[in-house]
Amino acid sequence: MANEFKKVLTPIALILVLFLGVSAYFYKNYGSKISSKESVNLKLGEIVPDFSVERLPGRERLDLYQSKSKVTWIHFWATWCQSCVVEMPAIERVFKKYQGADLDLIAVTLDEDPFVDVPPMIKKLKTTFPIYWSPDQSISEVFDISFIPFSVFIDSNHKILWVEIGDGDWDSNEMHEMIDSWLKK
Repeated sequence: MANEFKKVLTPIALILVLFLGVSAYFYKNYGSKISSKESVNLKLGEIVPDFSVERLPGRERLDLYQSKSKVTWIHFWATWCQSCVVEMPAIERVFKKYQGADLDLIAVTLDEDPFVDVPPMIKKLKTTFPIYWSPDQSISEVFDISFIPFSVFIDSNHKILWVEIGDGDWDSNEMHEMIDSWLKK
């Protein structure tokens, strides 16, 4: 009877372990669902409402509507999101290319403890663009974020120019041509 019990439980246990392993893999590598109570309608031309974030490692506050740039790139990421980490060097290259060219980058981490999690990642990746966080996580209420990485480009009137859900091809000629065209307006 014990052998029959083992014969039944062993496959069930293996299936459960396999399911949990696959679930953990997809959660880690393809982002996490972010809940949102109230969100902006993410259609091209819609206006993004003002929000505040704080810069890491200090607590310098930034309000979106303070930005005087022609184009603002709002990028949501986290250190536990493998796709986010993989695209950071490309984001750094875009940041350096357009530095001083009227493009602001607001990279917002969704890490629960950004003061612990983010600095080692920034050091490892050698990123120089500013990283921000939302102390009360209210930023997730502004956007309807289903997965990260998640980016929104807006113009100086806070109208949405482009939304990128998932990995962006930040090094592509098409992306650079779009940014260039927005900056020429």
